[in-house]
Amino acid sequence: MKFMVEWSTRPAPTYEEGIANEEAIIRAFSKWSVPEGVTIHAFVAKVEGPAGYILLDCDDAAILTKLAAQFMTWNDARYVPVIDVQEAAAIYGEGVAWAKSSAAG
Repeated sequence: MKFMVEWSTRPAPTYEEGIANEEAIIRAFSKWSVPEGVTIHAFVAKVEGPAGYILLDCDDAAILTKLAAQFMTWNDARYVPVIDVQEAAAIYGEGVAWAKSSAAG
């Protein structure tokens, strides 16, 4: 199943803590690798600050939980299931057809 993960690094209360947190997450990320069972299609950062998106495939909730847990000290993350727009359009069309026929009488 595809997920769009929106992640953001939480701000630190002080400048010094912010620098320490950034250094720590950079060190941790340099040791990280994509977990087995996860396929990453895109991993991007926003240009205005420490946040971004990951488009990934994974069919195991435990693997996604582990992925979230590895960085939850620094990041907030939101995992949203998504499907390709072509597939969604076909499903939406079926939904509209059902609603139209059901409302007709």
